[in-house]
Amino acid sequence: MLNQVLVALDETKESENAIQYAIDFIAPAGTIVLTRIISPQEIVEVLEETPYETIGFDSAESGSSTNKKLSDAEHYLASLASAMPESMKTEIQVQSGRPDIEIVKIAENKHVQAIIMCSGCYPTLKYWRLGTVAAKVLKSAHCPVVLIPHQHEH
Repeated sequence: MLNQVLVALDETKESENAIQYAIDFIAPAGTIVLTRIISPQEIVEVLEETPYETIGFDSAESGSSTNKKLSDAEHYLASLASAMPESMKTEIQVQSGRPDIEIVKIAENKHVQAIIMCSGCYPTLKYWRLGTVAAKVLKSAHCPVVLIPHQHEH
């Protein structure tokens, strides 16, 4: 049993499957760190959806888009944390940046014993190959990484 694990989530059902694995691996007094990284591509997608006339010459729109994405991610993680068993300790961690780098940084800062994530997480990154984030985390993490297979629909 592990004392602290990080679960990397991207707001897909596939990534949420990793939570059950974390529950199975965690010690009774352990902590699960639920993590959501907002990628630069996601911020660009929000800005692309913003009507051109509403964008000014300062970066306030970019900042407010980022803040909204971060706030939405916090609400998402809080709802998942509230659905965890009462005896389970959870923390939520939201960051913006490259998912592979930020996941590893959070894991190091939180001194987790394992990272659990879907092998096909972060599908919103249209220009990255499927599984690239997981592969980079696997390569650079200081701790074991448990990859949950992406479930393809037939």
